[in-house]
Amino acid sequence: MIVTVLWDSCLGVVFKRNVDFRKLGSWAVVTGATDGIGLAYAKQLAQKKINIVLISRNEDKLRMCAKEIEATYRVKTRIVQVRHYYFILKKAGAS
Repeated sequence: MIVTVLWDSCLGVVFKRNVDFRKLGSWAVVTGATDGIGLAYAKQLAQKKINIVLISRNEDKLRMCAKEIEATYRVKTRIVQVRHYYFILKKAGAS
């Protein structure tokens, strides 16, 4: 099962296999979705009729991108604004 999902979602695309993303679910989550690769990824998935959860830091840009994707590709979108990043790093073996 894990190998199938990995192939269908990642490796199949790399090897130019025609992947049916809809069989993996009707929603995709895209981080960094208001610029660059994240936005391009969101648009490519929307073009395949996948609904998109857009995640980024800027609420205004999120709303603008969601509106554009909904109007252009006729899919549903949801937005998640991330305000703070917290990273906890521990040394290996530390308690």
